[in-house]
Amino acid sequence: MSAPKKTKRKAKEDEKKVGRPLIIKNSAEMDRLVDEYRAQCLADKEPVTLTGLILHLGLSSRQSLDDYGKRPEFIDSVKRAKLIVECEYEKRLANVSPTGAIFALKNMGWSDRQEHEHSGPNGGPIQHKDMTDEELRQELARLGFGRQPGQLASKRIDGSQ
Repeated sequence: MSAPKKTKRKAKEDEKKVGRPLIIKNSAEMDRLVDEYRAQCLADKEPVTLTGLILHLGLSSRQSLDDYGKRPEFIDSVKRAKLIVECEYEKRLANVSPTGAIFALKNMGWSDRQEHEHSGPNGGPIQHKDMTDEELRQELARLGFGRQPGQLASKRIDGSQ
């Protein structure tokens, strides 16, 4: 007796079952595990960490957590889990030595660098004008350069008007 033939539909269903089965079955289970981990850390006075959370979830890497975050049913749960860890790192910034928390937050996309962009009117390029030395002196005088603080606009340091 030969094995029954697979229909096209059954063959497609089998193709979808590639890879390991999910360790965490649904978002409610993930949320429960995340809350359980946080409560356990607080009770034990241990810091909440991303690595600790991943291990508590039964996963083996950050990539595994990110993979869950790509599944529509887990998107919000994974975002929430990462925010809980980020929140705990933020709380540690108030400690005497927040260096570790700063490092962890930088790895989560935070930056301690300020960026300033200079531009002209309406975000356009900065406008400039070529001037002769004499034109430059006149413009600086008009703007008040060459005067001492509190000095009247009519008198300059060098005695000229």
